[in-house]
Amino acid sequence: MSMLNSVYKSLTNKKVLITGATGYIGSNLLLRLSELNCEIVCVNSPRKIKKILKSPKIQNFTYDGSIQSIEHIFKKGRFFAIFHLAGYQALDLNSDTLSISLNSNILFGCHLLELSRQYNAEHFIYTESFFQFDEKGDYLPRNIYAASKQAFSDILLSYSINGLKSTSLVLFDVYGPSDKRNKLFNRLDNASKTKEELMLTPGEQIHYATFISDVISAICDAAILNKKNTFDRYWVYGEGFTLKKTIEIWSKIKAKKLNISWGGIDYFPNQILNPYVGKKLPNWSAKIKLDEGLSII
Repeated sequence: MSMLNSVYKSLTNKKVLITGATGYIGSNLLLRLSELNCEIVCVNSPRKIKKILKSPKIQNFTYDGSIQSIEHIFKKGRFFAIFHLAGYQALDLNSDTLSISLNSNILFGCHLLELSRQYNAEHFIYTESFFQFDEKGDYLPRNIYAASKQAFSDILLSYSINGLKSTSLVLFDVYGPSDKRNKLFNRLDNASKTKEELMLTPGEQIHYATFISDVISAICDAAILNKKNTFDRYWVYGEGFTLKKTIEIWSKIKAKKLNISWGGIDYFPNQILNPYVGKKLPNWSAKIKLDEGLSII
């Protein structure tokens, strides 16, 4: 038995469902679960119909907005874990993207919850955003994405109170190799190539970056957690530095110069300078330090 299979013995060969498998985190989770020889069902939206891996143990289905479009999946046998990673964040909020946001971030998950209840799924794992909380950990949605994530979290809690075992993981900035998203480190890399001036805030806000392999380990750990409560929320985070220090570390590791105007723009409205971090997942900690992770990507 491999080291990976030994650590996740109780997850090996299990039947699981993943949403968001076409995304960066979801595709990496898909790879990990494939290595564990899980029987995997991927549920995708019509906007993202593509197969990440070809394997007899991976099935792809399309969710068309109705609960009926995916109920047949649950009728075929009990799921050990539902990994609900799908989400939609609109870059430009308008009438169309608002509807997509609410359907993707709330309605889709509600359909999964109801089917998980009806067909006795063992464990429901959901990923949240640190953007949902203020510096004290109280609810403070800073955009529609955070508000819709929290709305679903409240619905998830109601299902948990009524017996559905669930775990929510609050994520910060996730990074790693082959990440094509328009995230901080990719933006820095692009700016170093174009030599453009970056207009940034004073940079004193704390930035937590977590390497993708650590995030995937946390998600798998959550699935096999020996739970005493029906609902738990844990924070998944690596090292925290000010944004200015984070960028200095990136520049040093990558040996690339940046043209930055610190304080060129003001902090955003409701900017949280010191994001709240709550309790960590039991027996989990980030293994990859920031300098090591940056040297890999």
